[in-house]
Amino acid sequence: MQKKIPQRQCMGCRERKAKKEMIRVVRCTDGTVQLDFSGKVNGRGAYLCPDPECLKKAQKSKALERCLEVPIPQEVYDRLGLEDQYTEILGVKVPMNTIPVTKHNKRICCVPTSTTSI
Repeated sequence: MQKKIPQRQCMGCRERKAKKEMIRVVRCTDGTVQLDFSGKVNGRGAYLCPDPECLKKAQKSKALERCLEVPIPQEVYDRLGLEDQYTEILGVKVPMNTIPVTKHNKRICCVPTSTTSI
């Protein structure tokens, strides 16, 4: 008997895919919104495919805002866009904690990094 593979629905294209293939956006208990690469952060989660078109559809329709019931900061969309670009270039899903993000020549991180690596 095969083990069940958890499925989640993308908020952009509305297709069901394996949970490990998706990017999780989570509203934490304190009301902040962040990306979750471990899948274990407490809070309400929504999933997106690592596809730029899905991100555009979800942002245009405000699907993430409706699902998480809070406004989504532009920084979260920016981080999702960065991950999509790296995924498209490399052909594999790259956790954002391995991608340095800079602003005004200072290293910043608007999303807590996970302890997992590729």
